[in-house]
Amino acid sequence: NPANSAAAADMSTYLIASNHCDEAEVVLRDLIAAGTRRAEVYLNLGYCLQLAQRDVEAIGVFEHALELDPG
Repeated sequence: NPANSAAAADMSTYLIASNHCDEAEVVLRDLIAAGTRRAEVYLNLGYCLQLAQRDVEAIGVFEHALELDPG
């Protein structure tokens, strides 16, 4: 459901802003597993991974975000 997907993406942004990247990562990975094609989801996940110093993984996620929205 696109509305639920948007709400979950918004919730992940709130969790990140509240310093709860571990919880946001779960939400974001669930969205990705459900087939989301939103670059914002991948950007948020990449940011969480970067904060967790999981840089190699973050780079791959950021690259996928760029593939989805190169602009």
